[in-house]
Amino acid sequence: MDPRLEEIIKDETNSFRLETRQMYVDLMTESDYEQHIDECVFVIGSSPAKKYASTILAALKKHGVVLLAAKGGLTSKLVAIVEIVKHSDVDVQKQLNRISLTDLLVNPEFRPEASTKNVKAFIAQSQETPQEVGDSIIGVPAADGKPRSEKSILSDVVKLIHGPKIYDVPTMTIVLCTNDHLIRNDFFTEQR
Repeated sequence: MDPRLEEIIKDETNSFRLETRQMYVDLMTESDYEQHIDECVFVIGSSPAKKYASTILAALKKHGVVLLAAKGGLTSKLVAIVEIVKHSDVDVQKQLNRISLTDLLVNPEFRPEASTKNVKAFIAQSQETPQEVGDSIIGVPAADGKPRSEKSILSDVVKLIHGPKIYDVPTMTIVLCTNDHLIRNDFFTEQR
């Protein structure tokens, strides 16, 4: 796999994980709860749903609050895990939900290698200054002073259109609480 692609995949994964952990910290700080980030924050991945459910149940019994997050196609798995937890012996008093979009270069619905061309286009485009891109489109004469042809300008417009894609990927975050004292956050909706 292309090392740049590996780096971008790693950055996008770490970014989502860090945002999720920060969301937990903010919510717990706002609610005056003791924080247990490593035990109470779960980013849903490829592990089996039952394994997540049992770990989440243990954390919920011990700490009373857990935060779960998933992106893309894993949001349906997140909902299934939450339903397993809610139908267990733990009495979930409050559920907070948040749905949002996150921007990604690597489409999570395909194999990462399928995004190599997109990542290369992004890297190539990011090496041009905004002034160079704008000049090439509006037809500012080239460095040699000669006016650019319509075909050359059209070629640059097509490159921009077919350039890198930024995918808006749905993300879901769910907070489960065993008591009703968690303060409602403006970014979450409450479900009982």
